[in-house]
Amino acid sequence: MRRIAALLFLPLFLLASACEAPSEAEPAEEPAQAAEAPSPSPSASPSPSGEPEPEGVLIPAGININCSTRGSGRTRVLAWEEVWRPVPHVRIGTCEVINPPRANKLEEEAAKVAEYSGTQDYSDLYLFCLRDLSEHEITTEAHAKEVLGAFLICPEHPDAETLSETAQNHLDDPPPLPLGNGTYRVGEDIEAGTYVTESGDRPFSNCYWERTDADGGTIDNHFSASATRVEVTIQASDHTFTSQGCGIWEKQ
Repeated sequence: MRRIAALLFLPLFLLASACEAPSEAEPAEEPAQAAEAPSPSPSASPSPSGEPEPEGVLIPAGININCSTRGSGRTRVLAWEEVWRPVPHVRIGTCEVINPPRANKLEEEAAKVAEYSGTQDYSDLYLFCLRDLSEHEITTEAHAKEVLGAFLICPEHPDAETLSETAQNHLDDPPPLPLGNGTYRVGEDIEAGTYVTESGDRPFSNCYWERTDADGGTIDNHFSASATRVEVTIQASDHTFTSQGCGIWEKQ
């Protein structure tokens, strides 16, 4: 009887031990990595007015230039390139500087180089800068000085380098004056030689020329009322030559 009880007790003891033995902990699952939030794409911050900033060399803020454009009325020009290199199919018309402020040092210097008088406002140089100067010709000393003054205002103009050199050359070595109406000192204003003037299809109606000596006496003169070509030879000994109504003389 005791042997049976012992045999029954042993399985019960083993079963109880198995229930009380700590079970091996299963490895905990690793927490899923949080998905990375996409970085926001950069976006251009709008200008305070909500309009894109103009590209190129900006016109000074105090200079308010308005230009007419085909189909758009008048618009303010903020950068030189808007006129120098306009958008295709946009035609720039007349421009004006509205209520220009008092000139700064640069603008005063530009007006001085251009030899503007008191009645000519420095803002005219800004309007000069807006022009297409690719085929511009310099014909007078005053014109050359205006060009050099304007390019102090807009040195980035597409034609600034070439035209500035032309203007400076004109001042350094001015071309001979065209011989039209007036009195010219031989040897100073005019060289001795043979000169011709032509009227084209219509003849001269009142062409008069005169050669005089140092005392004002007439050496030779001529009046033409029907010729289309007039010729005169000026001697080195002549003092002055006078022309009236004969057009432009050209030396042969």
